[in-house]
Amino acid sequence: MVVSFADHYGLSLDNAIKATAFPALELKGDAATVRQRIGDWSSHVESWQRPTSFPRLLIRYEDLSAAPSTTFARVLAFLAIPVDPARLDEAIARSRFAELQAQEAAAGFIERSTSAARFFRQGRVGGWREALSEAQAAAVIARHGRVMRALGYLDARGEPQV
Repeated sequence: MVVSFADHYGLSLDNAIKATAFPALELKGDAATVRQRIGDWSSHVESWQRPTSFPRLLIRYEDLSAAPSTTFARVLAFLAIPVDPARLDEAIARSRFAELQAQEAAAGFIERSTSAARFFRQGRVGGWREALSEAQAAAVIARHGRVMRALGYLDARGEPQV
């Protein structure tokens, strides 16, 4: 998350680590967007998980990458949409990372920030291991370890699982 955040907003990794730990983090609005209060990453994630009046399904990118058919089928079941295997296969093919990169290269992507060369950067699970130093990874874990553990990103000892 930190590596993507840094790239998207044109920040150094250290500044992205600080920003994602800042409780009052907000995204300033412009002509195309409204101002958004984000808060630190842990609080932001927890805000999606609070009990609400509507059902939610948590899907991790890592799950989509490791088992796209199973994960997409879970989404369809959650939405009470019957699984049509041929349509499921087509949806997976159209949403593969390389396909999304190609679509962005051909037509752009509205969510790409002006600070980033592209929105669909690498899409590799575990790519943070090559980008972050041990000290940077430790800083992220120290600040967000509780939520990372709850989401399955850390084991009980606090060791990364992805």
